[in-house]
Amino acid sequence: MKTAILKIFTILAAIVLLCPGCEDYLTEKPKGDLTTDLVYSTPDGYERLVASCYIPLRNVSKYSPMAISGTDLFTVNADEGNSDLMNDYTALSFNTTNGMIDMWWKILYKGVQWCNTAIERADGVEGGVEETIKTRRAEAVFLKNFYYFFLVQSFGDIPYRDYEVSSPETDISRTPEADVYAGMIADLEAIKEDLPKKASLSGADEGRVCWEACRQLLAEIYLTRGWDYNGKLGGSDKDFKLAAQYADDVISSMGALQGNSADSFFPDGDWTKDGYDASSDKNSEIIFSFRFSSDRSSNTEIWNTSGDNNVGSNMHYMLTAGISTTWYGILDINSMYGAGGGGNVPTSYAYEILHPEMKGFDKRANTFFNDAIIAEVEEETKDGTKVFPGDTVVFIPGAEDGEVLADGTVINYDDYRINNPHIVIFSPTDIAEGNLCYSKDGLTEIRARFFFWKFFEPYNRYENMGSKDMPYMRLAGSYLTAAEAYLMAGNKGRAAELYTAVRARSIDLSMSPTGKDPDARTAANITIDDILDERGRELSGEFHRWFDLKRTKTLYTRVPKYNTRVKKAGELEQDASVGKYLLRPIPDNEIQRVTNPDFKQNPGYLI
Repeated sequence: MKTAILKIFTILAAIVLLCPGCEDYLTEKPKGDLTTDLVYSTPDGYERLVASCYIPLRNVSKYSPMAISGTDLFTVNADEGNSDLMNDYTALSFNTTNGMIDMWWKILYKGVQWCNTAIERADGVEGGVEETIKTRRAEAVFLKNFYYFFLVQSFGDIPYRDYEVSSPETDISRTPEADVYAGMIADLEAIKEDLPKKASLSGADEGRVCWEACRQLLAEIYLTRGWDYNGKLGGSDKDFKLAAQYADDVISSMGALQGNSADSFFPDGDWTKDGYDASSDKNSEIIFSFRFSSDRSSNTEIWNTSGDNNVGSNMHYMLTAGISTTWYGILDINSMYGAGGGGNVPTSYAYEILHPEMKGFDKRANTFFNDAIIAEVEEETKDGTKVFPGDTVVFIPGAEDGEVLADGTVINYDDYRINNPHIVIFSPTDIAEGNLCYSKDGLTEIRARFFFWKFFEPYNRYENMGSKDMPYMRLAGSYLTAAEAYLMAGNKGRAAELYTAVRARSIDLSMSPTGKDPDARTAANITIDDILDERGRELSGEFHRWFDLKRTKTLYTRVPKYNTRVKKAGELEQDASVGKYLLRPIPDNEIQRVTNPDFKQNPGYLI
């Protein structure tokens, strides 16, 4: 069961974190001593060592703005720029002292170091089953390169180590991106047959790295190198063919897509059902996840091994706009709507590509977004009338007042107010402009936004105590990775076929007034923008988007077009000819610790 393997992570974390070491990978102190050497040389100790390599994934998941903010899909719901939310592409957000960037660097390098330790210690295990040790070592190799892939995409040339750091190192250099990509590929190619198929994993092994995950990561790395965003990755057209091949391997192994995308996130696709913390264990479309449990003692993190009340996922908080007693009829405690910070909110584009003007056409609009907040309790309003349970208190119609929908229906906001006189309506214009709306006493300012529901956890009131897994690799993503790779390799027919397969399970043509899919594509007209649109519909919030836009060289065109705050800030467009924002700044803490004078900051960022 899921909790069993997470418990192993918790036990091992105590062992790992008792070893000497500091907060920084680049100046790592020796990890080997008599006690730890003896522990790691036993089969049980080595099992736990490898289990620790998964722990940083939970920390990674808490820094979602590094992967989704400042894109065409997500923006910031705030009056002013928030440096930790990575949206506006200004000096306030992107600087060498940004705390989020600093933690991203530290977390990923901590993961690399733990994995390198596990890889090097494999040969010293005594008395274990050789095949099991080989598999566990392969898991560590995968995870090391998973962390490196985030690092090289985020920072470009980076310190690259393929060995356990056993003494302090400060005279280090940045390895060219091309060499990092070559190293990742060589590592993964060498262990791709050492991992089991996902279907063979059961019990405590569910959720471990599998054969399909390795191939999906290889596909993503080859695809990224093939695009060669800056001409320095060593990519070629052969990379697109290899990416397509590996993604197709995953598709062949995993079988057909699930009937409903929402099944990967909610039991039976129903977000009102509680207690769904085992999505990656039970859903056959999930390949690899950042894993959590409702048993908080299992949710060990790098710097928190106690399993206290501050551990768990924060995706339900970061990406679900807050619902509170600001609205009439919402419970103060034990509300179904739980916690929500709404720091990152979807752009209008993220919602509109799901065609809300055709109700029921794209099923993902109804499950990944919530368009109505319903009163839970009776409450008297300031004018003496009452809101009753079941009344709509907030509504997102998806159309302007007076707008004519595709089926000829004319939207009239007053119709919604007949039975819900206290309803607050967020119009498309209100949301696009981030306009302030009012509720209850008319004094509390609420900024219009969408309610993104993919990671919603009913009744969860706590910011950092989510229990749902965050799927990073899903079969639908493999289809779209393959579609992009085939498109770039010149096989537009296969690209259109894969694109269509993802759409087919999500749309209902009977809800289209014409009976046709307005986004249908064939070999004659499919483009990279079509595939990016479909990735936006299917994979929004799943840690891909900033990297998608950087990879496909569309960051500077799509973000100002669809992210209103970025457009208003203006700096991203001004930087288009320079490309500064294709990389994050190296944290100043790291620059200061390195003694090599040639270890330079990324271009355009001040030290």
